[in-house]
Amino acid sequence: MTGEEALPVVDDLLWAEVQKLLPDQVLRSAGRPPTADRLVLNGILWVLTADVAWNSLPVRLGYGSGSACWQRLRAWRAAGVWPQILDVILARWRAGGRNELAAVLERNWRNREALNNLVATSRNMRFGGSIQLVIGFTGGLSESVARMLSDPIGDLLRTRVDVVAMSERSAGGVQGLSDPGTLPLVLGGAWSSRTAGALAGSPVNVAGNPLGPTLAIPLAIVVPARSAYAGWHALREASRQPGRPLVCSTPPVGTKAHNWFERLQDAARWYPQLNVCPGGGAQTQALLTGASDAAVMSMVTAGPLLKQGLVKAIAFSTTSRLPAFPDVPSIAEFGYPGLEEQTWLGLFHPDNLEARVIERIARETATAFHAPAARDFMAEVGATLRIARLA
Repeated sequence: MTGEEALPVVDDLLWAEVQKLLPDQVLRSAGRPPTADRLVLNGILWVLTADVAWNSLPVRLGYGSGSACWQRLRAWRAAGVWPQILDVILARWRAGGRNELAAVLERNWRNREALNNLVATSRNMRFGGSIQLVIGFTGGLSESVARMLSDPIGDLLRTRVDVVAMSERSAGGVQGLSDPGTLPLVLGGAWSSRTAGALAGSPVNVAGNPLGPTLAIPLAIVVPARSAYAGWHALREASRQPGRPLVCSTPPVGTKAHNWFERLQDAARWYPQLNVCPGGGAQTQALLTGASDAAVMSMVTAGPLLKQGLVKAIAFSTTSRLPAFPDVPSIAEFGYPGLEEQTWLGLFHPDNLEARVIERIARETATAFHAPAARDFMAEVGATLRIARLA
């Protein structure tokens, strides 16, 4: 049931009964006033009857944001009034001949509660009906993947999915996890081993396997689109010629792309002048302004540039050619054994999560990787899916 024509509008008679049950709102001293309870209730009922994720609530309807509706529902549940509100709504709808709508609302709410109860039982804590995808920091690969997956996972699990960032330097280990009632899932690679115990009351299982498949994303050697360097051999020979040095940029020391550049230097005896940039944005600027002749970067950065025709790829850090870029050689084709490298990301779960919940989320995560937006993202960055088995 979607579309504005099917909205379960709260009429005056229903609102008169519901209003008596609501706790008083706490007025804020600053900022925008909260959306009126009656409007929010319409938003809650729209989401529950349409059976969609909270962030799918259209703002144009005037019911507030999906986030605001979700927060108000949680507040009413915490105050113990939501079951009474739901009973009043169902009774009023059935009395008014809206039996089908009442059945849809009751069924969808029961299904959501079933998932919540599974998680609450397995974690010995209340699950507030949402999931948080925890990433290491904003602006990087994990954020791109998390935002790509958040909507499909939320739609499949019929729940709200937020992306929050972890600061490894923070005392608690995690910033943004203000509500311990949500289910945290950590999206990351090697750094995930440093998250054990960081999620208060819910250590992350890093010894087991990630939920669903892992995403493998290659690195790329790229040059500006108008560069005279036609391939790897020309680029390597240019670094050995006297005169103006060949300049190649990398991300910061310690990143996978920088480490791979150093390995490539040793294996190929390739010694360009190094330009270490703070991130992909700075690498892009250096390439497009002529400050760098080449770059070693993640395909998360290089993929969009290739799509726009701003750069051309010299080689990828793979064993074979990528289906999305069949004309670009892999580094293995140049005779450098052991130089294959990819960045991988997996989704890790709390170690005391019940098996049935793990299986459900793993199944829906695998499905989410096949959503149109995910497929487009994977094609753009040359990513592949793998079933990881970690030691």
